[in-house]
Amino acid sequence: MIFLTSLSVWLISYYTMVIGKEIFYTHFIYIPAILSAVWWGKKGSINAFFLGFFLILSDMSADVGDEKVLLHLSQVFIFIIVTMITGIISDERIQALKEKEEFLQETAHYFLNPISIARGYIDLLLCDASSEREIMVATRIKEAVERIEEAVKNTVERRAIYEHKGDVSLK
Repeated sequence: MIFLTSLSVWLISYYTMVIGKEIFYTHFIYIPAILSAVWWGKKGSINAFFLGFFLILSDMSADVGDEKVLLHLSQVFIFIIVTMITGIISDERIQALKEKEEFLQETAHYFLNPISIARGYIDLLLCDASSEREIMVATRIKEAVERIEEAVKNTVERRAIYEHKGDVSLK
């Protein structure tokens, strides 16, 4: 990001002061400003303010005329609005991702807590089981609970619903 901003500052300086061109294409400024707004949200708009200020400052120091300065002022105004909107959208996207992550963690908690309690009771049943049939039934229940637990963990950790690594039937 620093590289792109520095490149934009260099291009502005080179075009207006060295070459002496009266018009600088503001398209060179959009890329670093919008990328900074995407990466840093509304805080990235500071980059747009800096680049816009530098463009106007270079216009005034190169004495390109009032008409060109006003043209660049209007472009900088639109430029700043675009980066602020991009920053707001980026912040909202990040907030939505955080809320989704919190929801997944809460969901996992609400599912895994009762599953842990059920596992404890199943272990008690296995200890107290007297016949082969009781042991077999408790073992099957325990396996089913373990499958549910694995599916919940996979949903939270890998964002996919499946039981075993090779099983893709529920995807």
